[in-house]
Amino acid sequence: MRRINSIRDGEVRVFRLLAWLWGLTNFTFETTPFLINLAVFGLYTAVNPDNPLTAEKIFTSVALMGVLQIPLVALPWAVVTAVKTAVGVNRIQVQQ
Repeated sequence: MRRINSIRDGEVRVFRLLAWLWGLTNFTFETTPFLINLAVFGLYTAVNPDNPLTAEKIFTSVALMGVLQIPLVALPWAVVTAVKTAVGVNRIQVQQ
C-alpha cells in the first residue's frame, strides 16, 4: 500500500506541475497581444516624438495586429508539423 501511495504522490506532483505550466501558458497566450501592442506604441512614441499617435493610427495598427494574430499563433504549429513530416519522410526512406 505504501508503494502505491508513493507512486500516487509522484503522479500528483507531476499533475500539479502540469497545471502550473498550463496556467502559465494560458496567461502568456492571453497577455501577449496586449504586450505587443503596448511595446509597438511605446516604441513608436519613443522613436518618433515629433509625430504623435492619433486615433486613426492606433485603430489601424490594432486592426492589423488582430489580423496578424491568427497566422502568428499558427506558425509554431506549422513548424512542428513540418519537422514531424520531415522526420517521417526520412524514416520511410531509411526503411526502403
